[in-house]
Amino acid sequence: MVALEKVKSLKLISLNKALNLIRESLKGYRPKVESVPIAESLNRISARDLRAKKNVPSYPIAALDGIAVRSSDLTYATPTNPIRLSLAKQEPLREGEALPISTGMKIPKGADAVVRYEHFRAKKDFFEITSPIDFGKNVVKIGEEVKVKDLILKRGKRIKPEDVALLMELGIKKLEVYAKPNLAIIPVGDELYEGFKERGMEAINYSYIILKKAESLGAKISLWEVSPDDEKFLKERIREACEKSDLVFTLAGCSIGENDIVPRVLHSLKGEIFFHGLNYNPSKPAGYSMVMGKPLLMLPGHVVSMVSSFYLLAKPLLKILMGWKEEDRVFFALCKSSLKVKKGMGNLILVKLEREKENYFAIPMGWGTNAIKNLVNADGFVMLDKDEAFEEGKRVEVHPL
Repeated sequence: MVALEKVKSLKLISLNKALNLIRESLKGYRPKVESVPIAESLNRISARDLRAKKNVPSYPIAALDGIAVRSSDLTYATPTNPIRLSLAKQEPLREGEALPISTGMKIPKGADAVVRYEHFRAKKDFFEITSPIDFGKNVVKIGEEVKVKDLILKRGKRIKPEDVALLMELGIKKLEVYAKPNLAIIPVGDELYEGFKERGMEAINYSYIILKKAESLGAKISLWEVSPDDEKFLKERIREACEKSDLVFTLAGCSIGENDIVPRVLHSLKGEIFFHGLNYNPSKPAGYSMVMGKPLLMLPGHVVSMVSSFYLLAKPLLKILMGWKEEDRVFFALCKSSLKVKKGMGNLILVKLEREKENYFAIPMGWGTNAIKNLVNADGFVMLDKDEAFEEGKRVEVHPL
């Protein structure tokens, strides 16, 4: 390995190569599995394929409010020859009887269809129906929603409220999910160190963005003591963080300036640096290493570079460690105007969305002086491959922020 103290420029690699190197470094990794109560499984990642052990519904139910009837009683019903059905006193329904029913209620024995309220007239102890009804009409059949052995939850899926409700319907009490990875975040820099001592989190507000974004994905976060530009101090923080956490993010201090100490510290810890430098604007200074068997991601200090690197590298890394297999959600828009982008590298473009009739338009935003304001106002970002253009009218994928 080349001594990083002697490196004067970043060795830029493509995003695809960087992601492949991350995946390769974690090839043998398997997330831990734990069992949690169903009510606590929301937003966790399923660790097993789960199949239904019973039908839903397990008996026929009403699909809407109305009266439960025997369809054969209404064969000859017409507006001029309405059929009268008596109010049933008990089950099973006998010929010529009907029974009021609400959505989701079990179909009474003897009944095989439900007439909606708009299609009958209710009297004191009988109902008048003016049209026939098909067998099984407005009835949810056994297993119509879920059949025994249906795949109801796929391994690697993030669990939604609807999933939880279905699992409850199936009577499942506990679920196996992947354990949340413990992420240590270490901000780096003299100005951050001094500011944090005086003003706390306000001085490292950019770190707060990464902390909360990682937390929202499902990681357990520990914000470590801010490190000054002191290699010995940072070395001890990283060593301790690697001992106590599953992965580490350093924030800032990873470019090639005199005070960018993170790469030098990783070298002194005998960390294997898989890459340092991304051929993707504005995430150029980002890097990735394995230290003491733990993945460590170097995120740049500039706020948009930091957030860009989070989405390009940190999120895919976290998804591997969480066992999350689903593809990220994207939607499509047309470029509202053209934008000059850096040639010879990939580009991440912040965009604001605007809707005109049936189309969404992506309005490009800068990432310079007003970076934090643009992050606040942006709806998402567009990822452009090397030498790909951002041209007016072009259809692009937009990734939500």
